Amino acid sequence: MIYALKLACALLPLLALPAAAAPDPGASTEITDRYGRALRSYLDGAAASACAPVKLEAVSPWLVLATVATEDKRFFSHPGVDLRSVARAVWQNSRNGRAVSGASTITQQLARALEPRPRTFTGKLAEMFSALRLEAGRSKEEILEGYFNGVSYGALITGAEAASRAYFGLPAKDISLAQAALLAGIPKSPVNYDPYRRPAAAFGRQRLILRRMLDSGLLDEENYRLALSEKVSIKPRESAFSAPHFADQAAKRSGPGRVRTTLDLRVQESAAGALKNHLDALSARHHVTNGAVLVLENDTGSVLAWVGSNDFFDTAHSGQVDGVTALRQPGSALKPFLYALALSKGAKASDIIEDAPFSSPGGHAALNYDKAYHGKVRLREALACSYNIPAVRTAQKTGVSAFLAKLGDFGFASLDKPAAFYGEGLALGNGEVTLLELVNAYAALAR
Repeated sequence: MIYALKLACALLPLLALPAAAAPDPGASTEITDRYGRALRSYLDGAAASACAPVKLEAVSPWLVLATVATEDKRFFSHPGVDLRSVARAVWQNSRNGRAVSGASTITQQLARALEPRPRTFTGKLAEMFSALRLEAGRSKEEILEGYFNGVSYGALITGAEAASRAYFGLPAKDISLAQAALLAGIPKSPVNYDPYRRPAAAFGRQRLILRRMLDSGLLDEENYRLALSEKVSIKPRESAFSAPHFADQAAKRSGPGRVRTTLDLRVQESAAGALKNHLDALSARHHVTNGAVLVLENDTGSVLAWVGSNDFFDTAHSGQVDGVTALRQPGSALKPFLYALALSKGAKASDIIEDAPFSSPGGHAALNYDKAYHGKVRLREALACSYNIPAVRTAQKTGVSAFLAKLGDFGFASLDKPAAFYGEGLALGNGEVTLLELVNAYAALAR
């Protein structure tokens, strides 16, 4: 592979990439609540903070030096692929039997930002050739400019300008050496070195980069010590990052521009606070770590609050997974629709039903949550107390097919299997639905 890359270095000037070396920022979309308060901004459909591309002159020289020192110390001498680093990585990885060392140059990282590829051997090879082609048609300064406009700096932030403004409240040209070293360390692993989520790791890498700059002669002892002693403060997140899961859904359904939604940011914040308080209590007793909240306006069906998770940035607990649209078994939450069907077929809330030992035709014994039997109960009591046995008996009487059809009428599109697949267990919520379907169905029931 090394010899093939050497040959490519000689031939690829004839095949230089005609495309610009900086990612296209694309069209912007701003999602707001019903009163025009900003929720989230997007560039070209990507859920990220970004600024318009800036020239290399608008990037602090400290950031350029820190980035080259940590990401690609031979950047100004290699042709896009560092053959020495490739050879070292191949030797170290083969010796350890797994990937322990990488060899991506700044140019390769730009190629990856321009055209993402799978992290496979063939994907890596294609990335190398793209880097060689970029170098064949662009100056080193143009490649650096593209890099600083296109790479990720954690917290869904793209580009050095956006990162400088987000973390420090400064344009990229005005950041200090200490701030530059912090930023330069993030692209290696934007999740692990995110200053918001993992400040200790981010600042540990900052100190490592400053030491590398000193050892490589890019810093003198005085500047090194001044940078180490500088107290770098991270600016709190901008408030315009609210209801991220909802904003994602809204952005998918709209075009570029300013999109005013039905969400009420005050209700959103109240719902998010309530979820956090409940999870704090549940976590101690039952180790529950995540949840979701959806608030609709019954009369119109408009979304007032959409909390997809407790913490969007909590990757350890799947914070970016939207709990409002994720499939979950609803349990007893389907029982009101079952009894609504029974009432529509002539049953009365005062009718008596037996809560006694019972097995379904498949031989499965139904049990109540309290493991007790309550004898003869009225339908209204069976529903109010969420007894399982009367629910299964009612499903058997109304017919599972009819119940499934009724749920379909209420919008439960996720229940797409035949009635036999669910059986009477459908009355106990054995089918998977989304919170969005469930809340919309309850709103329809209320109407």
